[in-house]
This record gives sequence, structure tokens and C-alpha cells, in this order.
Amino acid sequence: MAIKKQIVWDKKLDKFVGFSDYGNELDLEGNNTPATEVLVFMLVSLNGKWKCPVGYFFQNKINSSTQAELIKTALKVTHDAGLRVWGITCDGAFVNFSTMKILGCEFENIDAYDNIKCWFDHPVSGEKVFFVPDACHMLKLARNTLGNSRVLLSAEGAINWNYFEKLYEVQTNLTLKLANKINQNHIMWHQNKMKVKLAAQMLSSSTADALLFLKDICMQGFQNIDATVKFCRTIDHIFDFLNSRNPFGKGVKSPITTSNILNLESVIIPLVNYLFTLKVKNKNNTISFIYQTAKKSFVIGFSVAVKSLFSIAKLIFNQNPLYKYILTYKCSQDHIEILFARFRQRFGANNNPNVLQFKVALKQILLKNAIKCKTNGNCNSFDDDVFGALLEFKWNKKKDNTSELNFETIDEIDQETLNRNILLNCTNSSMSEAKQNILYYITGYVVRKISKHIDCVSCIQSLLLSQTSIDHNYPIPQLYTKLTSFKNLGGLFLSSESSYKVIIEVEKYYLYLTNNLTNINVPNLQKKIIFYVINKFALDFNIFNSLNCENVGLLDRPHKIFLITHLVKRFLSVRLQSYGKQFSSDVLNTVSQRQKLTKTILFYNQ
Repeated sequence: MAIKKQIVWDKKLDKFVGFSDYGNELDLEGNNTPATEVLVFMLVSLNGKWKCPVGYFFQNKINSSTQAELIKTALKVTHDAGLRVWGITCDGAFVNFSTMKILGCEFENIDAYDNIKCWFDHPVSGEKVFFVPDACHMLKLARNTLGNSRVLLSAEGAINWNYFEKLYEVQTNLTLKLANKINQNHIMWHQNKMKVKLAAQMLSSSTADALLFLKDICMQGFQNIDATVKFCRTIDHIFDFLNSRNPFGKGVKSPITTSNILNLESVIIPLVNYLFTLKVKNKNNTISFIYQTAKKSFVIGFSVAVKSLFSIAKLIFNQNPLYKYILTYKCSQDHIEILFARFRQRFGANNNPNVLQFKVALKQILLKNAIKCKTNGNCNSFDDDVFGALLEFKWNKKKDNTSELNFETIDEIDQETLNRNILLNCTNSSMSEAKQNILYYITGYVVRKISKHIDCVSCIQSLLLSQTSIDHNYPIPQLYTKLTSFKNLGGLFLSSESSYKVIIEVEKYYLYLTNNLTNINVPNLQKKIIFYVINKFALDFNIFNSLNCENVGLLDRPHKIFLITHLVKRFLSVRLQSYGKQFSSDVLNTVSQRQKLTKTILFYNQ
């Protein structure tokens, strides 16, 4: 962790502090060398919830030999305390890999998964200690390699960065996304290269599904995407395996158990071997395997991490057959990254503590941790171990004031004008088909949400696609259900045609009121859309014609109006917030440089 380069007076120690300090009065960098970094050692329980920092050293620039000796010392101390250390996790810095080679690991000049030696002998017990490179750092290196090289070569063809840029352009023109997270920050990743989530969202199965969908509807420019899709899925599956945190996870996200370890090996190891087949074009126009170039870190890192985790699991299961499962997230560097984030938040606006402030923060956090990690850091905190507040605050339920708008304020709109407006930003049939599929996908999400709050069985059935339509495979729904079929693994809702028609009408009127999104500052936008859609479909007997609700009083609000209102409200909640975020990031603001500038200042130790 980078710290502020500052010499301060410590009245308790009666001396100046802020210099490099390796303990035991060791003078490795000189007595007057100011510290710019702190090297922290943390223990994380493999089958429990506790994690605790056990040592820290203030340094300026450490070399691999010194770091190797510090690791040996840490292993001796933990052995004396009766703890078994199974593995060591660190990021992909050159000094860290050099340290592991000094300790006894072998991953130089290898060309296959089986040739890796991912362990070294414990300095006291002689037991195997495995090296587990941080999966998040390897993921960022994989994204960086593709982003900088632009094109990688595989047996299936070229893995091209241009496809991600084209996907972003298509989604920008549609003002809707194909069930992925790609935005301007992902394309201009150099400004936020430290953020793990940007790399994870870019090289994800969701991105691969979006690319395949665009190829399926014959979108121009997405014909030769198979190699890129395979690369995304490979990186995504390896990362999911190295990042499992749920004991009940499925597939590659499942924990390692005695019953599934062989199956996981049969799935993950071929993916790792695929990485060894990737090639890159050098500056002199020669082609080399990536593992033979300076860009090999993510290939070697993923391979070593996978082999180490399988080896650790086999040793544990052999020694203790009753051991239930191993969560690979326990071997992540996120735990210490979250600790660093809490150090930086401890002093408010001062996110770059000096030596003395670091010591104080460490003591206070260990005594009582009341600092919760922010969500905009390099990694996210998934285990909420922070004490809550003493008092509980409650807010009154918000009043629904939609009735304050008069029906007379809604002007009658020409239906032909609405139909023309929704397709203004769709330059061809492929774009139109893509938008229809996205809206149907969102409709399924909307139906899923509002179904949880409906007690009427007939209303729920009218929102969903009838089983008769599914069994007979009617051609009409197939026009706009392709994306849902691509994404559906059994848990997505297929909405009825009536629900879809309501959402389509909402989108049409939304584009009309905002002049095709050129003037979004419209007062009472949501209320106007709600009343327009209700007026249009209230007396339309083709909408929700299967409704057969019981126990509806004469003075009660018709269930049909209730369904239309909630469909419109829930869809607009998604649509308006999504476009507001897109408008702010892509139109009002350029790519945020806040993180890049913040990290630059921190790394300058100021």
C-alpha cells in the first residue's frame, strides 16, 4: 500500500518516524530512506470467517530477496503459533513472481499446465506451501493485453477488441443495452485500469451473449466473432472458478468438494490449456505465443492459481475426508485490499496516511472496526462484518401523487407519429429487431418484479406467456424472444404478448414526449405516460383478454388498470434511471479521470 512520504515526530517513541523499517533494527535501505510503501501480511481462515493482519514493514523499494526472507519469517511465526499455511496470495507484480521463484516455484520456460511447479517447501515443517496469484489482478492483465494489442490470435481465428467498441456503438444508438454492462468507461479503460469490475464486465459471458445475438440477427460487422466469444467465456469461467464465494454455487461458481473436484478439473484445465495456445503479433511483425512474451503474466498467473487450488483441495481432502468444501475466494487478495480501503477512509478527506497515521488506524480498526468499505474502490466488499448503528431510522411511506395530474392535460397523439418515433434511431431492420428483443427482455424482468406483489392468480397468468404458446412454438413471439432465449438458463420470465404491447406503447410515447430523446427535461413525464397508456388500453379487449378475476367489487379498481399501471411504473423506473446514467456518462461527462488522478497522487506519495 502506498503511503505519504513524510517524516513526523512520535512523542511516545521519542524519535522521528517515517523511515524504512524492517524491524529488529535491520538496516536494509539505509537509516535515512523515507518510506513510500507499507508491506502488510494478513492471515485468512480457509474454513472460518476470521482474517487478521499479522505484520507490516515500511519500505521504499523492496527487492525479491528481501521479500522472500520476510515470507520465510512469517511462515516460521505462524508455524510457532500452531497454524498451517496452505498458500500465499499476491498480485502479479514482477517482484512478487521473482520472490516465488527464489522460494522454489518454477513457472519459467513452460509451455503447458502440467509443467508448472506451483509450490515450495515450508522452511520449518517441510510441508508444501502453494503460490496463488490474485485472480482479480490476472483478470485485469488479460483485459490489458487484449486492449493494448487490439488483436490476439487463436485456433478459432482473431480475437478482436474492435467488436467491443462496435457493441458499445450499437447500444449507444439504441439507448438500451443487450443485457450487459458495457459503457464508455469499459472502452476507455486506460482511465480506470485499476477497477476490477470493468475488466470482469468486459470479458464476461453477458458480453459474449450480446455479441452472439448480434451475429444471429445478421447485424453488420459481427460476422467473425466466434474467437472473441470463446476468449470471453474462457476468461469468465476461469475467473468464476477462482472467485467462488457461495457454498451453494452451481457450475464453475461452485466450491471445491470431494464430489465435484474431478468434474471441475475436467472443465477448468482445458480452459487453462487454451490460454497457452493464444498468440500475439510482435512489433517486428513476427507472431509468438503469449506465454513466450512479456505479456505472459495473465497466462502464467491463471495457470498457477488453478493448479495451486486443486492441489490444496486434494491435500486437505486426503488429510480430512470430512472437510465439506473450499471457497476459492478465500485465496483472493480482496481481503487485504478492503483493509487498505478502510485505512484510507479512517482519516476522512486524507486518503493517503503517513507512517504514524497508518499505525494508529491499524490499532483502532483491529480494536473495533466501524468503517465500511466504499463501493467505488478497486474491489467490492461481499462480507458485511461492520457493526450497525445503535438507532434505527425509519421514513414514512412515500405518497403516490399521480392523481394530481389532470387527464385533460394529456393531448391526443397520432398513432402513426408514435410508430415513426420509436424507429427514428433504428437505421436498419437489424437495429429494430435488436430493440424489440431488448424491450421484451426487460418486460420479463418487469413481470417478474410485479408478480411478487400480486395475489390474484388470474392476473399473474395474464402477465406470463401461456404454456399453450410455448408448446406450439408460435412464430410471432419468436421475433422478439431471441435475446431472452440466449440468456435464459431456466430462470427468466417469458411475458405475455399483452404485457409486451404495453411496454412497447410506453417506449413509443416516451420517445414522442422527449422528441426522440433530444429534450429530456419534460415535466410530469412519468405521469403523462401512465395516463396515456391507461387511456389507450383501458377499453381494448385484446389486452389481457384472459383475465378472470374473482371477488372484484363494483367500487374496486379493475385489475386490468392495476396491471397496466404497475407495468408502466416498473418499466419507467428501469428505463428512465438507465438513460439518465447513460446520458450523464456519455453526453454530459467524458470518461472519469478521478480514479486515475487519485492513484497518481497516491503513488507519488503526496
